[in-house]
This record gives sequence, structure tokens and C-alpha cells, in this order.
Amino acid sequence: LQSLRLPDLPDYRFTLRSALQAQPECAQQQLKARLVVDDGQTQRIAIEQIATAELTPFALDLSDLRGRDFSLLYEIETAEPLKCGAVLWANPRIEFSLDSTQAARN
Repeated sequence: LQSLRLPDLPDYRFTLRSALQAQPECAQQQLKARLVVDDGQTQRIAIEQIATAELTPFALDLSDLRGRDFSLLYEIETAEPLKCGAVLWANPRIEFSLDSTQAARN
């Protein structure tokens, strides 16, 4: 993903959903997956987890970034070199959902 901007909609929550996936022969290899959010002023680690590359889904609330430009940086560390090809961040997509607590106040 390159630079993104979420619409400035006060009643909506924004969630990035994604997963790690790898070729079958290295699906059990352990790695450290890190997702960094960069808004041009600061970088913060949004998610850091030890996982196998098989398929590790996650969701991340991006509400605090609404109306601002930001980038998502994907980093993967392995204890030993991958012998079987690439590990990919799969199907990243941003979902919008109504924030019921906000909606109740309006």
C-alpha cells in the first residue's frame, strides 16, 4: 500500500484487515511481522507479532488517522533465511463500520 487518506467521517471506524501467507513449503516457519503506520511526522508500530507464515489474519483500527495522509509499512523478520520464496501480506483492505457509540450521541 502506498499513501492513503481515510475520509473524515466522524461516525465511522476504519479497520485494515490483512493476513500473512507463504508458499506451502515454508508455511510453518516462524517470523516476526510488523506493521508500521507513518503519518509523515511520527512512525508507530501498530502490530508486532510472532507468527507462522501460514495465514495470520489481523485487524487494526485506523480511526485516529481519519482525514490525514499516512503510509503503511510492512516489515517481516525471520530468524533464518527463507528457503522457499516470499512471504506476502495478503488481501489488505480497509473496511468502514458505523461506530455505534458515536452514532448514539448524535
